[in-house]
Amino acid sequence: EITSEHRSLSSDVLKGLGLKDKLVTRIVLTGGPCAGKTTSLARLKNFLEDRGYFVVIVPEASTLLRLSGIDFDPQVPQAFQKAITTCQKQHEDIWIEYATQIADKSGRPAVMLHDRSLVDGSIYVSNDEFADILSQIGIDGGLDACLARYDVVFHLVTAADGAESFYETTELSL
Repeated sequence: EITSEHRSLSSDVLKGLGLKDKLVTRIVLTGGPCAGKTTSLARLKNFLEDRGYFVVIVPEASTLLRLSGIDFDPQVPQAFQKAITTCQKQHEDIWIEYATQIADKSGRPAVMLHDRSLVDGSIYVSNDEFADILSQIGIDGGLDACLARYDVVFHLVTAADGAESFYETTELSL
C-alpha cells in the first residue's frame, strides 16, 4: 500500500507528466547517440530517489547482447532483432515484478527507468516482421501493444546534430 506521504510525493513529481498515482511508473528514455540518455537516467534516478521513490533502471538489451558476443549477422537479419526483443521483454518483465513487490511491501512508489524499450527495435525490421517477432514472444497487437507497456516515452535528440566534430563515440568493450 502506498502511504499518504508517498502519494503526495508521487502527485507532486509526476503531476507534470499527467500520470495518476501508481504503484510502479514506467518511463522510457530513447534517442540517438549523444542524446544524453545515460546522463538523464542517472539524474532522474537521483532526483526520484531523493523524493522517496524506489527506482530501477532497465538496461538496453542490444548493448548487453553485443558485449556478450551476440551481434547482427546479415545471413540471418531477423535473428538479432528477435534476440534483442526477447531479452528486452524478459528484463522488463523481471524488473516490473521486482519493482512491484518492493513498492507493495515498502509502501514506496516505484519508478522503472528504461534505457530504450521494445519499441526501438521496430526501426530495424519491417512492420510485419516486428509484429511477428512480438507475437513469438507473447505480445500481440504490434507497436500499440508495445507502447501500452509504458507510461511515458521521452525521445531525446542529440546535441551533436551539426556539431559532430565536438563529440566522440566509442564502442563499449570488455
